Amino acid sequence: MAKLYAVITGDVIKSSEIEGYQDRLRETVQLFQDDYSNILPLDVDRYGGDSFQVLLSDYVFSLRASLYIYTKLTSYEPQIPVRISIGIGEINEVPQEGVSTGDGEAFRLSGPALENMKNRQRLSFQGTESLFDVAMNELLQGSMGLLSGLLVRLTPAQSEVLWYLLQGYTQVEIASKTDRTQQTISGIATAGNWRNIAGFIGSFEEILRSSKRIQS
Repeated sequence: MAKLYAVITGDVIKSSEIEGYQDRLRETVQLFQDDYSNILPLDVDRYGGDSFQVLLSDYVFSLRASLYIYTKLTSYEPQIPVRISIGIGEINEVPQEGVSTGDGEAFRLSGPALENMKNRQRLSFQGTESLFDVAMNELLQGSMGLLSGLLVRLTPAQSEVLWYLLQGYTQVEIASKTDRTQQTISGIATAGNWRNIAGFIGSFEEILRSSKRIQS
């Protein structure tokens, strides 16, 4: 079986109403590239001002990467809400002129799904049928809908704490970085449903690791 990639496609919701979002999107993309450079064959592609596309060489981390972008953008005040669609499948080849010029199954799964997302949905998933049958795709897609319900309610402070937690920082370290107490960080993480979100990420990544073992 050919190597599978993850394509993450996203855009800023109602970008014309958010002053200064482009600078913050640019900052987020740069931070993301620095932290995920080991699985980024190409730089993140920005196009149309408010849209972006990511190619990941290891699809196991596609949800964690998506949430990194989401929580960073919604940690700003005012928040920058985004929709993000994950597609996992084959690609024709690593594009030479930028991610958005690519073609292949992963691109065809990710891009159109973004356009079909419902109003309050923030995450979408679609995987290749060679690894994810209809039932599994429906389960993961439905789970993304439930996760979206948690994400859409995050405050900037909750998003900020979750962004650090996604990177593996401890509550004590986050308290130091944000000039808060550990008790405050714990309360913010609880209010932001971190335990549920972390549990879902763990289950999602285990499913993808299992699929990767099947692929190999």
